[in-house]
Amino acid sequence: MSAKDDSKRRTISRPSGGAITILVSASDSGGSIGMIETLSPPGSGPTYHRHSREDETFYVVSGTAEIRLEDEVFICNPGDHIFGPRGVSHTYRNVGRDLLKLVIVYSPGGFEQSFLDSEEMLLAGKSQDDVGRMLSDRYGLTRKPLPN
Repeated sequence: MSAKDDSKRRTISRPSGGAITILVSASDSGGSIGMIETLSPPGSGPTYHRHSREDETFYVVSGTAEIRLEDEVFICNPGDHIFGPRGVSHTYRNVGRDLLKLVIVYSPGGFEQSFLDSEEMLLAGKSQDDVGRMLSDRYGLTRKPLPN
């Protein structure tokens, strides 16, 4: 897929009012990376979690992000990036007034498919608990309570 070929892009609406667009899938990159663009309204972000298989790089396109890696918290503005190695618990949150746009790269690729799988399960009437079990079993993701 070339930079001008948007035919493979898939956007998933999120319950928070945000969205995730898959920009590069593992199948596009020979498995080396997956890349998504996330749009998060003020105050929103994913649960605190850890990947057992992928490193993750966050790049702020617009807005203001609070990115947490274990006990470190970073306030990031457009152009800032943070690397999160596999096995390190992390999350991010939009702490600004405007929509937060992040590009996230997973290495190796594959985790981007989890967003499509989750959407499919929810549309089929499965619960968030069912989705959480699938993410753990299929993708090695562990959700954790946010430390104080």
